[in-house]
Amino acid sequence: MEEVTIALEKREVLGKQVKKLRAEGLVPAVIHDHGKPSVHVTGVYLEMVKAYQRAGKHHPVSLKAAGKHYTALIKAADFDPKKHELRHVVF
Repeated sequence: MEEVTIALEKREVLGKQVKKLRAEGLVPAVIHDHGKPSVHVTGVYLEMVKAYQRAGKHHPVSLKAAGKHYTALIKAADFDPKKHELRHVVF
């Protein structure tokens, strides 16, 4: 299995304001790190969907966010029930 890498940007937009991010073609996500504060990030829609399709929930994903490198599994992915578009990812 090839290594799946995603470049993410840190985000300050939280709550219902993420609708604007989705309209711009971005997917909000969060990286949970045991014992440390969560990191709120966003990624390009197409890259996130391709990474989810390749890695699923069982293969590690290499994340580059806010100048740091993380290796994580996709814990949860939320899809829009009508449009079948990726809305949110939890690492």
